[in-house]
Amino acid sequence: MNRVRGAAWMSIAKLHRHFKSKLVRNFVNEGKEPFKVHKHMDHRDWEMFIKTTTSEQFLEKSEHFKNLRGRITGNHHLGPEGYAWKEKGKWREEDAAMEEAGSENPWRQFPGRSAPHLRARAAHTPSTGEITWSNDGTKRLADRVIELKDHESGVREHDILSTAIDTQEHRGRVRGVSSSKGWKEAFGKENECLWKKKKRSSVDPDRLKQEDNR
Repeated sequence: MNRVRGAAWMSIAKLHRHFKSKLVRNFVNEGKEPFKVHKHMDHRDWEMFIKTTTSEQFLEKSEHFKNLRGRITGNHHLGPEGYAWKEKGKWREEDAAMEEAGSENPWRQFPGRSAPHLRARAAHTPSTGEITWSNDGTKRLADRVIELKDHESGVREHDILSTAIDTQEHRGRVRGVSSSKGWKEAFGKENECLWKKKKRSSVDPDRLKQEDNR
């Protein structure tokens, strides 16, 4: 139930961000009012929204994230299925077709989660094993992963994929694994030794209760 609730809140937050982004792009930047399209909006809320989205702090933050967005190598083609279902379904069928045809599986050259991350940004892999990249940025990322493979090593959020992309891993999701699983679940038990441990108090609570009752 907690996972379902968490996924619902993530979807709501995403829709809210998209709605605000459209308001800025279609109305604030165009100098238009949204009341004919969004009749539920309050005039005072709109004035406050304009004040916030035209402030120097907001514009600096917007420019920062725009630059980060420009470093994204390409949008994935997962659809609503996600990585897990692709690996169990379509990708497994493609792998079987390549094996039956006697073709080398090109995705095995990419280590760890870099393989599904890149595969989600490429076209259907035919039985001949030829990769067709969605754009030049994804191709450059793939070349960078191969370049780092023999020289770099790392785990969790500091692995080859993160190094190749050169952006930090966001909490609450793991690239190449899941957009809804957190680090603890997505990175697996093999990295349990790297989880941050909560410090346990050395104070005995039973002893404190006895002292308070004296």
